[in-house]
Amino acid sequence: MRVLARAFLWLHVMLYRLTNGRIGGRFLGGTSILLLTTIGRRTGKRRTRPLVYVRDGERLVLCASNGGSPRHPAWYLNLQRCLRAEDEPGDPARAADSGPPGKHDALTGFPACVTSEEAASI
Repeated sequence: MRVLARAFLWLHVMLYRLTNGRIGGRFLGGTSILLLTTIGRRTGKRRTRPLVYVRDGERLVLCASNGGSPRHPAWYLNLQRCLRAEDEPGDPARAADSGPPGKHDALTGFPACVTSEEAASI
């Protein structure tokens, strides 16, 4: 199963990049997807994952829910270690500074994920 998931992620990233987001840039119901590239906290390798996001003004909000698991997703743990990432929301890659969410971010960002029209269509 893990091999199949890795193959699917690789294919998604490749199609997204080859088509500049036209294929793989939207989830079911039209929810926007970006490619987030982080540096692995243990390996030091670049890791790219397709993630659903919502806009909060100029910010892009990612919900690190890990499908409801009690554990954080690996990309979130990588961001905690190295607060620098690149995202590709259908545009050329751009560098992004990150940080662990503060109380204000959790109070405003997560509801944006849950109540947005985009997130509601998932």
